Formats: sequence, C-alpha cells, structure tokens
Amino acid sequence: MIEETRGRGDAGTRGRISVMKFDYCRETDSLYIDLNANVASDTIEIADGFLVDLDEKGNVVGLDIEYASKKLDLTTVDVEALPIPVPAAV
Repeated sequence: MIEETRGRGDAGTRGRISVMKFDYCRETDSLYIDLNANVASDTIEIADGFLVDLDEKGNVVGLDIEYASKKLDLTTVDVEALPIPVPAAV
C-alpha cells in the first residue's frame, strides 16, 4: 500500500478540501481523488491497487489508484453533465 497520498487523513490537506480534487503523485505514480473534507478513518482495497477511504460513518471520502499511469490515461479528464452553472455563450 502506498503511503504517499494526500487523502489519508493528512491534517495539512484533508481539513481544508471542500470540493472534489484530483492529486497525482509522480513519485509513487498514485492518483488520489478527494471527494469531500471528511477525514478518512479506514481504507478498503476493492481491487488490486484500487483503494477506497471511508470516514468513521462508512461514507466514501476518497479513492486512491496505485500505479495510475499504468491503469489509466492520465493525459485527459473528460467531465460531463455536472450539476453546476455554465456561463452563457456570448
């Protein structure tokens, strides 16, 4: 298990995140996806190198993907149909 991820209860990061955040660590080739500001208290490996961080109530707070560049295309992120306001075209 890779310990160099930001979402694992790191006081310097976890308490301030209020939005979804993608954090790639080049040294460990891990991609951490913070889903909210809750502190992780448990981690479950759901598949080889795919870990889910849970808060004390069992809610998912983050996802850790080890060896991400070998499992994912990290060159592009495509976002569709998020419920956020989109500025009108001028």
